[in-house]
Amino acid sequence: VEDGTVFVPCYDHNLYALDAANGAFRWKYAARGGVASSPAVSEGVLAFGSTDHVIYGLDVDNGRLMWTLATQGKVYSSACAQFGHFFIGSDNGQLYAIHARSGRRAWRYAADGEIRSRPLVAGDTILFTCSMGIVYALKLDRQLRWRFRARRGILASPIIHENLVFVGSLDWNMYALDARSGWSLWHFRVGGPIASTAVVWNGIVIFGSADHRLYALQADDGKPVWRQEAKGQITGSPFVYNDAVYVGSVDGALYCVDAASGEIRWRYETDGPITGRPHVVDGVVYFGSADHYVYALPA
Repeated sequence: VEDGTVFVPCYDHNLYALDAANGAFRWKYAARGGVASSPAVSEGVLAFGSTDHVIYGLDVDNGRLMWTLATQGKVYSSACAQFGHFFIGSDNGQLYAIHARSGRRAWRYAADGEIRSRPLVAGDTILFTCSMGIVYALKLDRQLRWRFRARRGILASPIIHENLVFVGSLDWNMYALDARSGWSLWHFRVGGPIASTAVVWNGIVIFGSADHRLYALQADDGKPVWRQEAKGQITGSPFVYNDAVYVGSVDGALYCVDAASGEIRWRYETDGPITGRPHVVDGVVYFGSADHYVYALPA
């Protein structure tokens, strides 16, 4: 959601722009492959990737194509916008830094596997993960600061809070890493793979797992605070707004959970799995479902 517009990536090869107030259609752009990449906006340009191996830059106001950059792999990674650049990965194992206005490639960095996470820029460090289970910390000039390897692949995106990097892995663990060195300070094992990107609220790390549960852990030591069970896998990422956690599940429901206690406040059922991250703006929660609908509900 950006300046009153909801941008919706879709596997029907289109990126849609809808009016956030009433859902009215504004424009769409058709790629040549499915769009599973969440867009980012910088300097009036909206960037996203597609399974057609291309990264697109569009005019955010009208969807006009401004530039493209071809990769040699499908692009499931979501873009991060910072310093007038987009940072985005590809299944060809490359992380790209792209000038937002021109689409010119500033540099690329070769990782050890497919990059499907959203990179994170924190100060002068770029954090991202790859399918081989590695977390990378790069300087802005591509020099490697450190790397950490989990036991299995990583699809989740890293987040940072008070010099701790949090990332979940398909090895069933949530890791807390020292942001300066990459050393693992603690890890917490759950009952299934973690593809959900975590969020931190009031010193609590909140994330979902394929074991159908939403977890809350103390950020400083990994001790459990609460957990809540859904009726299906939680592969999408939670969003916290006004002390409530909003998260979707493969069971087709959007859950609103009390952030402090983990109690379910309400759930809204759709007719398809919800695998993306909901977004809350001005008291409205926006999310999409595999039932082909985009929803806007009072938060």
